[in-house]
Amino acid sequence: MGKSYGNYDMTDRIIDDDELNEIIRKFSPLVCWKVGFSIGSMIHFDMGDRLEEKSLDGSMRHVGSASLWLNGDTWVIREGGENIISSEEVYREFVEKKLSKMFSNQELEKCIIDNNSGTMTIYFSDYINIIAYSDMEEEFPLDEGLVDFVFPDGRTVYWNNENSLYISDTLSNV
Repeated sequence: MGKSYGNYDMTDRIIDDDELNEIIRKFSPLVCWKVGFSIGSMIHFDMGDRLEEKSLDGSMRHVGSASLWLNGDTWVIREGGENIISSEEVYREFVEKKLSKMFSNQELEKCIIDNNSGTMTIYFSDYINIIAYSDMEEEFPLDEGLVDFVFPDGRTVYWNNENSLYISDTLSNV
């Protein structure tokens, strides 16, 4: 096992968006059923099967067997080519009311990394997409993801501030 920093093991390997899209297809359909707001501009999308998990306060809550996390400071959500909200404008009530409804029953389709613009575009059904931007001027640790994907088999894929995709091939029996 390699050296561990933050949430990631430094033996994680670099992949391309084609390999990420193969994993997405393997677990298809990954249908979103919950969008949640964390802190700052962090948003998470629960997809797949609903699992019960004990929260820190001891209560039970539902989480997805797969999830997508927007951790970076710069992103925009678009529908049909129009900007709906950005990381600079997002707030809890908007996520709970508008985004939850907008992403309900939308399927994660694919992701494309554009090396020229330093962006990752995440495509959902019904012409909904998320564009995440790498920000080389921000001091976001390279071993932490601006965007994280967690899949039902326990693998994690993260996109970092160098516009690179990494995968942790550690499988779990989640």
